[in-house]
Amino acid sequence: MRISNRPCSILLTSLATVAAAGCAASMPRIEQYGGMREVLREGQAQRRIALLDAVARPHAYGVGALENLGGEITIVDGEVWIGRVEAGELRVSGPLPSSGDGAALLILANVNHWSESTMQAAAADAELESALEQIAQKRGVDTNRPFPFEIEGQLTALSMHAVNGACPMFDDPRPDGDGAPWRFTLDAPVHGRIVGFFARDSAGEITHHGTMIHAHALLDQDGARLTGHVESVAFAPGAVVRVPAVRFSSGCRRLACCLRPPSGREDGVGHPYQ
Repeated sequence: MRISNRPCSILLTSLATVAAAGCAASMPRIEQYGGMREVLREGQAQRRIALLDAVARPHAYGVGALENLGGEITIVDGEVWIGRVEAGELRVSGPLPSSGDGAALLILANVNHWSESTMQAAAADAELESALEQIAQKRGVDTNRPFPFEIEGQLTALSMHAVNGACPMFDDPRPDGDGAPWRFTLDAPVHGRIVGFFARDSAGEITHHGTMIHAHALLDQDGARLTGHVESVAFAPGAVVRVPAVRFSSGCRRLACCLRPPSGREDGVGHPYQ
C-alpha cells in the first residue's frame, strides 16, 4: 500500500488500524521480583534484588518493599526513596540506596519517554483507575498488559502506610510497639505524586485484591519527605498523568500524521516518534 506524503485527511481514533498495518509497538519491559501474595501473605520476604542493581540502568521507576518487610521502596527516575518505621515514625532516606538495601518485592521498569495528559476533572480511587486506563488507551498503550504510570498534582485525599515486618492489608499487625505499621492520612490538600503500575487481573501478583493499580505516593510535608503504599487517593482537577510514550517500528512512521490530533486538541493520541 502506497501512502502519500501529504497530510492525512482522516484522524485515526485508535491505534488498532496502525497495528493491523503490521506496526510493532514498543513499551518498557516490566521486571518483577517477588509476588504480592508470596511476599506479603506467605512471608517469603527474603532479598531478591539489591537496590543498587535495580537502578543500574537509567530512568528506573518502581515500587516495592524491603527485604523482611523492613519498609517501602519508591523509585522515581532512578532516585530511590525508602520509608522505614523507627520508633513509630517514618524515616525516609534517599535519593541513593546503600549497598545493604535490598528488595523482597519490586515491580520495576525503565521509562525513557513519557506521554503527558491533563485530567480536567477531580478523580479518586476507582474513578482515578478508570481515568488512567482511558488516558493510556488514547495514548496507544495496551492496557491488557501491565504498564508504569505517574500522576502529579494537587492531592485532596490520601491514605497510605509503610510496612514494618508485616503488611497491614494482609495481616492484623500489632496496634502499637515495634511491629506496628506507619499510617498516614492527609489532612489538607498538598502537591504530590503517585508512581506505580496499572495491571489488569493481577491481584496477588502485582496488585492487592480489589484494585488494578499498585502505587506509592511521594510528597513533602512540614519539611519532611514522605512515601508509602497508597490505600486511597484523590486528585484535584489539573493533575498531570504520565504513561509511557508508545513507539513504533520504522515501518509505521509514514503513518505518523494519522496519529496526530487536530490542532488545539489535547484529548487525541499523541505523536509517538518525537
